[in-house]
Amino acid sequence: MDFFEIEIEKLGYSILLFLLFLIVRKGFYKGIESFGRRNALSPERIMRTKRFIAFFIGIIILSVFLLVWGVKLKEFFLITATTFTIIGTACFASWSNLSNISSGIILFFSYDIKLGDRVRLGSGDNMIEGIVHDMSLFYVEIITIEDELVLYPNNMMLHQSITMLRH
Repeated sequence: MDFFEIEIEKLGYSILLFLLFLIVRKGFYKGIESFGRRNALSPERIMRTKRFIAFFIGIIILSVFLLVWGVKLKEFFLITATTFTIIGTACFASWSNLSNISSGIILFFSYDIKLGDRVRLGSGDNMIEGIVHDMSLFYVEIITIEDELVLYPNNMMLHQSITMLRH
């Protein structure tokens, strides 16, 4: 095989990978959209989750692109291990932004909290009670009985008791 034929083969694989990315992303988008509608979640929350999932699918496809275009396996594993170590450390560190983002994804799929719900978070002196105003990838906005806006980090939502109150 000459150089030109090898590059055409890599280009073909690249096109297939790009199509695979589009198909997988569309499948995830449909699933997230369906889940969000079924659970009456806000369109903004659904869109944020779809973007986050697309980002991670993109990282995986980019990794495969690197292999297709000739990055040596040893170098690939070094890059991959370093990237996932950094991401993993950040996702599971208690106070990092990526921890809040991953917690936001968990809240999206696992908790039945919607905009307008009345909730009580925590207990004792650290208790917050109010109405859920907005849910982002980093924090949940709660308007308290005293009409104060509290920005509650998503990772704290996972570590605190949440009581759903009746209106």
